[in-house]
Amino acid sequence: MDKQNIGRAIRKKRLQKGLTQRQVAAASGVKPSYIARIEKGRANFTIEKFLKIAACLQVPPYGLFGTKPLVPYRQKPPKLVFDSPEGKYTTVKLFPDARILAPGYEIGELIPLDFVPVFKDLLPAPDRTDKDRVVAVLATDNSMAPAITRGSIIGLDRQDIEPRVGEIYAFLLREAQNAVSIKRLTRIDRHFLIVDGDSQNPAVRKSEELKDFPMVLNLKKSDIDDSPLIRGRVIWVLNKLA
Repeated sequence: MDKQNIGRAIRKKRLQKGLTQRQVAAASGVKPSYIARIEKGRANFTIEKFLKIAACLQVPPYGLFGTKPLVPYRQKPPKLVFDSPEGKYTTVKLFPDARILAPGYEIGELIPLDFVPVFKDLLPAPDRTDKDRVVAVLATDNSMAPAITRGSIIGLDRQDIEPRVGEIYAFLLREAQNAVSIKRLTRIDRHFLIVDGDSQNPAVRKSEELKDFPMVLNLKKSDIDDSPLIRGRVIWVLNKLA
């Protein structure tokens, strides 16, 4: 579905809800003129903005890609052509941020924001013991720009936790109440890892996003928490919905 069809679907849902472009814009954090351009198929938009518009319209994001009645995924798992064994595409669960990779979360029990269609060749070999080996999360900041920007969809292989310099991983920040941060591994030592964001923007480097980076992560496991520091490797990034 192209931008014009998506725009028409957004307009149809908005009118069904009795909302104005100004109301949708306010809820999405953009100008009314931007919503007008989207509805006319004349504007690009990030995944983050798309999800906010869907939330304002109270429909699942995939509901803006078609006109068929929507059924909650727990009642009826998506049976899509690209999920068939002979198909070239499959789906990956999309979550709002990387927190779901922290210890204590059971991926299989969490309700995703949506499902992302992915070319099978971009994924590791299927794992029957872990159907959620690969998950997708939304980037929440610009610390990894230009490769990853706020609103990007990040695909992570949760089983690829072998540290390799230059690769981007989801790291567990034990000193930050087990937060999970997407950063690049810049150095490996027997006792620690050094990680950093890619952005060289001075304003971003001084902001909350990167003020504590480069960061040293201690490989020594504590008596309280022995969870691995690496929670998964970034294997692909979708930056903009065209």
